[in-house]
Amino acid sequence: MRLTIKILIVSLVFMVSCNTKEEPKTYIGNAVFYATGNINNNAFVMEAGNNNFMMETNDEYDTLNIKQYTGSLVKNCNSCNEKLSITFRNYEIGNSANWQVDSVFKVNTWYSFYKDILPPSGYKVIFKNESVGIGNVDYKWDFGGGFGNLFANPEFVFNSEGMKNIKLSAIFKDANCTSKIENPIYINPNNLNVYIDFKYTNIGNNVFRCEVLNADSNTHRFVWQYLNQTNSNPKGKIFELPAFSNEGVYKVDLLAINKATNDTFIVSKNLATAANTDCSANFSYSIVPVRDTLQFNKIIVDYTSPNGTKYSSKNIEQFTGFYVNEVSSYKDMVPGKKTIKVKVFFTCKVSDGVNIIELKDINAVFAFSY
Repeated sequence: MRLTIKILIVSLVFMVSCNTKEEPKTYIGNAVFYATGNINNNAFVMEAGNNNFMMETNDEYDTLNIKQYTGSLVKNCNSCNEKLSITFRNYEIGNSANWQVDSVFKVNTWYSFYKDILPPSGYKVIFKNESVGIGNVDYKWDFGGGFGNLFANPEFVFNSEGMKNIKLSAIFKDANCTSKIENPIYINPNNLNVYIDFKYTNIGNNVFRCEVLNADSNTHRFVWQYLNQTNSNPKGKIFELPAFSNEGVYKVDLLAINKATNDTFIVSKNLATAANTDCSANFSYSIVPVRDTLQFNKIIVDYTSPNGTKYSSKNIEQFTGFYVNEVSSYKDMVPGKKTIKVKVFFTCKVSDGVNIIELKDINAVFAFSY
C-alpha cells in the first residue's frame, strides 16, 4: 500500500513539472518541433519529445522597450545543457515614442540577423544658444550644405557621422553689433555626448581663467590661441589668459591635440571683457541618435552546446539570411496567448565572444506564443 502511494505521488509530481512546457511525445519520430542541420559540419538533430528535448516559448521586452518573442528547443534533464533558441523582433516604428510590434512572421520572407546596437538612422543635434548681448537680437545658423535656421535654439538632424562645421551669427540690432562664432561638431556614434569643450570665468581685472572639459593632460596637449591668434601658448588643462588691456570681445581658440594620434579638436568661444561691450555669439550642443525610420525585421539565434558554452549571433556581421517557409496556427502553449508554428531555413554564425561556430543549413520548426 505504501509503495503504491509513493508511486502515485512521484507520478503526480512528474506530470505537474512537465505541464509547463510543450512536450509532444506522441510525435516521436515525426516531431512537431525540430531542428536538423550541421554545427561546424557535424550533423545534429533536435526533436521535441525525443531524447529529452522539449519546446519552450516566451516573450519579453528588450532594452529598447520592444517586445521580442523566443522559441527554444531545450534538452531538459539533469546536467543537460544543449539548447537552440530563435528570437524575433518583427516591428515598425513611426517615431521613437510609438513602437509598433507586428508579432507574426511572414511566409516567403528573408529576415536579417540582429546586431546588438541598432544603427541610428541619423543624429539629432540640439543647440543651446549661449550668446550674450544688448537689446533685440536675430540669429542665423549655418549647418553646412545650404541648411540654416533662424531660431535661437534650433535642432538639426545629420544623416551621417564625422565632422560638421557649424556657424552662428548673432545680430544685436539695438547695439548695432554682430558677433560670429564657428565650431566643428564631431559625431562619434560610440561616444555621442562626450566632446571636448572649455569654460571661462572672469576672476577680476580682465583676467580670465579657462578650463578644459572632457579631456585631460594625459591624453591631450592643449594650445590656447587668443588676441586674434597672434599668440600661441601650449598650456595645460587650466590656463589663465593674461589681462586684456582694452575692453572688447575677443575670440579664444582651444586646440586639443591627441598625443597618440595627433588628431586636433578645435573649439572656439567669444570672450567679452566688459559688460557694456557684451556682443558675443557662443553655443554648446548635445547629440541624440535618431531611430525614427522603418527598421527591418530582426532575428537572434542563440545556441548552447552540450558542455554549456553559450553562443549568439549578436554583434556578428551576417551575410546569410533567415528564410521563413511556412507559418501556421497551433494550439495554445501559454494560457491566454496565441501560438504559431514557424518553419524556417537558415545558416548563420554564432560566437561565445572568442570562438565562432557555424550553424549551417538548419531546417527547423519552432513555436512562438504572443
